[in-house]
Amino acid sequence: MINKKTKKQKEIDNQNVLKAYKNLHKKADNFVREVYELEFDVRYLNIGTISDMLESVNKVNFALGRQKEGHTYSDYTKDSNKKEWANSTSITRYKEK
Repeated sequence: MINKKTKKQKEIDNQNVLKAYKNLHKKADNFVREVYELEFDVRYLNIGTISDMLESVNKVNFALGRQKEGHTYSDYTKDSNKKEWANSTSITRYKEK
C-alpha cells in the first residue's frame, strides 16, 4: 500500500541528509588536508581518500533523493504498478520509535 510520508518520516529524511553532509564534510576536509600536506603533488595522494569522498557524495545524493520522495510503499509486488511508485520509498527504511 502506498501512503504519504508522515511528519516523523520527513524528519528522519532531513536528519539523514544532515548526517550525510556532515560525513561528506569530514571526508572533504581530510582530502584537503592530505593535498596540503603533499604540497599539491597529487602523485602521492592516497586513492582511499578520493574513494571515501566519492562514496560520501553518493550517500548525500541518495539521502537527497529519498528526501524528495513524498510517499512510502509496503510491498514491491503489489505497489510497483501504481502511479506514485516512482515517488516512493520503502517503509522498511524508517524505524518508527
